[in-house]
Amino acid sequence: METYTPHQEQEPLDSKWHKELQKLDIVDGNYLALDKEYMLQQKEAFFDGTIVNPELKYPKIDTGKCMKKIIALFDLKDRIKKEETNEAVKALYIFIINEKIVTWSMLLETAENNGRMYTRYSSFVNGIPDRQIFTYTIRTLREKIEQDKESENEEIKLAASQLAKLLPQVEDIKIPESSDKKEIKQPDEQTKEVAISHTQTTLKKLLDTVDDFKKEESHNYTPEEIKTVFEAALLSIEAEGWTVILTDGASRTINVDQKRKKITVPKGRKYRITLFEKLKSLVAHEIGTHVQRRVKAQRSKLLLLETGLDRYLKGEEGVATMRDQTSIKKIDDFAGLDGHLAVSLAYGLDGKPRDFREVYTILERYKYYDNLKNKKMSKEQAREQAKEEAWDRVIRTFKGTDGKTKGACNTTTIIYREGNIETWNLISENNKTMLTFNIGKFDPSSDRHIMALMQLGIIDEDLKELGIT
Repeated sequence: METYTPHQEQEPLDSKWHKELQKLDIVDGNYLALDKEYMLQQKEAFFDGTIVNPELKYPKIDTGKCMKKIIALFDLKDRIKKEETNEAVKALYIFIINEKIVTWSMLLETAENNGRMYTRYSSFVNGIPDRQIFTYTIRTLREKIEQDKESENEEIKLAASQLAKLLPQVEDIKIPESSDKKEIKQPDEQTKEVAISHTQTTLKKLLDTVDDFKKEESHNYTPEEIKTVFEAALLSIEAEGWTVILTDGASRTINVDQKRKKITVPKGRKYRITLFEKLKSLVAHEIGTHVQRRVKAQRSKLLLLETGLDRYLKGEEGVATMRDQTSIKKIDDFAGLDGHLAVSLAYGLDGKPRDFREVYTILERYKYYDNLKNKKMSKEQAREQAKEEAWDRVIRTFKGTDGKTKGACNTTTIIYREGNIETWNLISENNKTMLTFNIGKFDPSSDRHIMALMQLGIIDEDLKELGIT
């Protein structure tokens, strides 16, 4: 009779290399951290028109350390090429080391204020924004705006008209003839139902835990309450060693630090509205995906799946945003519109590269319109919220650059929308691919990742453990 050996009883294939690689990793966001007090001054001057663009400074970058890490990564790559006998493991490590070399090199370009080279390196890691997706975004936005230009609500009508004047025209986005033409459309109702059912089943224990904290519909969860819910959610999936802390930094974005097993919840989130539905989707995203994929990978025979294969983030954010949507059964549009729109505008996919102020102007008008129409805010609340949200978004778009060089930007945030679209495409084509989503940190839409994991027997073994052969 055939016996099955659980992954955790096997010696990992990459124990030696993974340990060495972790010493050469970058703690996300640390070197590009912006000083909170300084940025508050910059924001005030920006809002009142005293300055055209904020002065973005990165005092934590240590160029000497960056160079040492790059040299050490090249050395590690050479040793892996010579010593590793498993070709699949060797290839996976060469790819991830190349990515880390580029990531450290990006910091050197930031220190030299070389925004164009920084953008080139960022595009190597994250890709450049997809023109067809940008076209889809602009077209769907304009369709909604045209309807609202006839709205009976005078504020929405005016906001729609103002936004229409700022957005690019679809005709301005030139798609090369050599590009693969693809139809971008929402998944059908059957696909949505299958995905919702799978998420509700896969994350049942986690989502049930969140339900224990449900309050009245209008309750706005504070950062302290979010921290409490996150801690309970971590316990529900037996995520050992993970902590949740409140931070005072300039950022208002929740961050999952895989290296330190730490989730940071900024106190500045008090400016954001977090109702129960949003809280539930946050847990599905941050803990149900980012943390749980690592927890599940701890039993794998490939340790690299704990921390991520090269360029895995687009796939992971695709799965995470899909779970955002299906955990609350709300799938109106593809996720990540703001981030993709901002990068596409900055990059200049419509033939007009932009600086911080130019992107902010469009994003602020878009957020104001969205807050009025979809979030039912008052005029004053919508305007104040739009300013803060647009500022946060455009800071992320230009982080690593000076914000003044038109076309120079950080392309990271395109992965949310592009990953979400690719994940829904995968589910539409074959919904059984969802069974592999928790194997570890890889991109389910990457044929190269799938091939390598199949060569190592990882995908087949995981499906076998689930009782699927």
